[in-house]
This record gives sequence, structure tokens and C-alpha cells, in this order.
Amino acid sequence: MKKIIKLLGGLVILYVFGMTLTYMIPNKSINENVADSMEALNSEKEYPPVNLFDEKATRLDNFTDKIMIDKARGTKESSLTEGMFVNGYPRYWHGYQIFLRPLLIVFNYSVIRQIYGLILVLLIGINFYLYLKKLDVFIAFSFLLSLYFVRIYIFFLSMQFSNVFFVMLLFNIFLLKNSKKNISNKQYFLYFLTIGSLTNFFDLLTVPLVTLGIPLITLIYLNLKKASISSEISVDYLKSILLNSFSWGIGYGLTWLSKWIFASLVLKKNILEDAFRTIIFRTEGYNNIPLNRINMFENNMNTMFNNFYVVLIACVIILTIIILIKKREHIMNRISLNSIYILLLIGYPYIWYTVLAGHSQVHYWFTYRLQIIAVFSLLSFLSYIISSLFNSKNEEMKI
Repeated sequence: MKKIIKLLGGLVILYVFGMTLTYMIPNKSINENVADSMEALNSEKEYPPVNLFDEKATRLDNFTDKIMIDKARGTKESSLTEGMFVNGYPRYWHGYQIFLRPLLIVFNYSVIRQIYGLILVLLIGINFYLYLKKLDVFIAFSFLLSLYFVRIYIFFLSMQFSNVFFVMLLFNIFLLKNSKKNISNKQYFLYFLTIGSLTNFFDLLTVPLVTLGIPLITLIYLNLKKASISSEISVDYLKSILLNSFSWGIGYGLTWLSKWIFASLVLKKNILEDAFRTIIFRTEGYNNIPLNRINMFENNMNTMFNNFYVVLIACVIILTIIILIKKREHIMNRISLNSIYILLLIGYPYIWYTVLAGHSQVHYWFTYRLQIIAVFSLLSFLSYIISSLFNSKNEEMKI
């Protein structure tokens, strides 16, 4: 418990210090690029689609990006107050301002989009390389295919979409680089606690759960590949899933609560009241926006899985089934029953939708991306099965 308090306390202090330092940058040094950026965004629609034939799934969120750039403007208050007030939007930490404000000193939004594109390509490339090096080719391509399902090719055009995926990709790299620990190692609890906190700091409630789901699947797969084949199910995997999910939630929730409390004290305003009103909307909707959970689930699923993507994943499943039938004797002797734990993660997006139903109903055109966890979960399970066959063949050749 002391470790948790120290870790979260230290992180919150860093967040306050970082936001204060960021708003010490003189406004005059960013005003020109802020104005240019707002002009460029105003010339586009608020939610322009990149692909008219996949309109809902490829909408950009220029509306929120304009808010992010507008909130980079400081006020005449102290830098501590500005860092908490964020130009009238104190409910979130707005941690992205730590790199957005410095970038705006030199670049406008058009160049920042290009920088985002470069970072995105590099992070995906490093993840793909580490999956190949540490695991196998099947999980590496499953990772890329999962990103394709969420239309990753448009992300660099929206800061709003990219930030949370940057956090996920960086954490995934960390796990792949530090893959020697057993899944039962308590150190993972602190890792996921930290990443839950960082997610809340940087993200504006897009699809935060991806920073838990994708790395957790990676962690399970890492341990399956290095563990001996077992005909018994180990409870360590289930404990790890529950413990790390809980720790991520604690990090995420307490970091958000700390912002409301700290901002209320600094600004002498009741930020908590505003936050709790918003929570009610995010979970249950408003009277003028009645909640329909069935429609919410349908909209999220239909946006993610149009006809092309349904056919794509069906082909992968059918191909795997054919391989299973033909090579079942080789495969069954090479599979750990603990691989079934990967499939538990399929339900994570739909649990989130159930809890944050109001938010998922209104913003389904980007919350649909949370289902990357379900897709990666399924593809990872299939990858493990197929890779087991190839491992078996390689061992026979060595003999």
C-alpha cells in the first residue's frame, strides 16, 4: 500500500510540476503558430472523413484538436493556476500540453501532423521488430492487422486519436524489452498502475483501455512462449489479469480524482461537482440524449466491422480451423491450456461500453476502436496455436 501511495503521489507531483513548467512558456512565443493552426483547422470540417466509403470509421476529430490547440493559449494568471485551469477546461489533466506547447513555439498544426506521423511509424515499426525478435512472426502480423482494423492510417491526422495509442505503443515496447519476468511477478502491478495513471494524464477519454488490454495480451503471450507446455491450467495467469487490470484502474481513477481535488484547491472552484455531473452523462446519458444500450453496441460494432473487415477476420479464422483439423495431432501436443486466458480479454471492450454507455453511444465513431483489444485477443490466440505447429516442425527437423 505504501508503494502505491508513494508512486501515485510522486506521479501527481510530477504532473503538477510538468503542467506548471509548460505554462511558463510565454504566450507570445506560441501565439502565431496557434493562430495559423486554428486557421488551418477552421478551413476543414470539424469531423471530416478520410474515406467517404468508410465515413464513420475514418472521421477525424478536428473539433477536439481545435480545443487542444486553443487550450494551449495561456491566461494572465500564474503558471500553476494556468496549468490547473487549462484555459477553462480543468476537468482533465491535459498532459499532452507538455509537448504541444513547446512544439507550437516552432511549428504549426500542419507540421505537427507530420511529426505525429513520423512518431507513429517509428513506434509501430519498433513494436513489430520486437514481436518478431522476442516472439514470432504470427503475433507480429496479428499486431499489425489489429491496428489496421482501427484505421491506424488516419491517426497522425488527429492528435486526439494518436496520444493514447502512443502511450500504449511505448508501454508495449517496455514490456517486450523487459520480458524476462514471470507473469506472477508483483512488479507488473506497479507497471500497470503507472501506465493507468499516465493514460489519464495524457488522454481526453478516447479509448483509454487500450493501454491496458493490448499490453496485457502481450504479457500473457510472452509468458506462454517461454513457459513449458502444460496440460494443467495455472491460476497465475488469471491472478495476473485481475491484479494488473485492478492496478491499471486504480492508477487511472485516482489520477483523475487527484486532478479534480487539486484543481478545486488551486482555482477555488468546485471542479468535483462538474466532474460528477459529467460522470453521470458518460455512464447514463442525459434526458435530451436518452441512452439506448442496444443501439450503442450496434453502432460501435458496425463501425468497426463493416463487410470487408468481417470477411477479413472470417478468412483468418477459417484458415486457422483448416490448419487445426489437418495438423491437430502435432498441435495438441504443443499447446498450453493456459493459452485460453488470452480469450478472456475479448470481453474488455464490451465491459467498458456497458459502464461508460453514454460516452460510447455519443462518440461511437471513435470509441469503436476499443475493440482492437477483442481483435488482438482473438488473433493472438490463433497465432499461438499456429506458432506451436511450426515449433513442433522445427523440433522434428532438428531430431
